[in-house]
Amino acid sequence: MPHFEAWLNRPASAYLVMEHEGSIVGCGGYSFSPDGTAAILHWGMIQRGSHKLGLGRYLLLYRIREIGRKGTAGMVFAHSPRPSAAFFEKQGFRASAIGKDAYAPGIDSVVLTKKLTVCP
Repeated sequence: MPHFEAWLNRPASAYLVMEHEGSIVGCGGYSFSPDGTAAILHWGMIQRGSHKLGLGRYLLLYRIREIGRKGTAGMVFAHSPRPSAAFFEKQGFRASAIGKDAYAPGIDSVVLTKKLTVCP
């Protein structure tokens, strides 16, 4: 996966590894736009055998919390294959664009956005 390896070598990006019951089960990262007003989620994934345990939601919420703590981003973006977009939508993201065949023929990319808000 050359694209993934290239992303891991990018400066100014955070990448987290998730452990559950003594095994690595997931990972995911994020970065900020140059002006710091937006954050982008990158390469979030949970091992197939660990799906439906709430780990993906936990990893997503942890990354959003870290984005809030480390920056001034008011918006978070995620790019996801269409089958995974529903996961983000359940967490309050909204689809804002679709890239036809972006990942491979028949696999569209969905751009999802979530506005970060702070309760007084």
